[in-house]
Amino acid sequence: MGFRDASTGYAAGGAASRCEGKYLSLTFDDGLHPINTPKLLAVLEKHHFKATFCLWGDHVKQYPEIVHNIAGAGHLLCNHTMHHDNMAARSPEAIRADLE
Repeated sequence: MGFRDASTGYAAGGAASRCEGKYLSLTFDDGLHPINTPKLLAVLEKHHFKATFCLWGDHVKQYPEIVHNIAGAGHLLCNHTMHHDNMAARSPEAIRADLE
């Protein structure tokens, strides 16, 4: 049993915040793992949950098939920059370049 928006199927990020009632948002940050991420996707599918995956660009390049599997299963993707550096000391231009 999952908590999800009946119109979108999502219980994650912005989708849940636009709905009335109680919802659970699942977010997974910073990673794709060649063994653990597919296992996690199987658990989410088994329990009919949708989640948001915040991914590093470096990991996206390294594991594109897993990214396709995440998106193909209907989960949300968000950009965690290329390298997930500490941006506090970076210029706006450098941050923008990392996000593009």
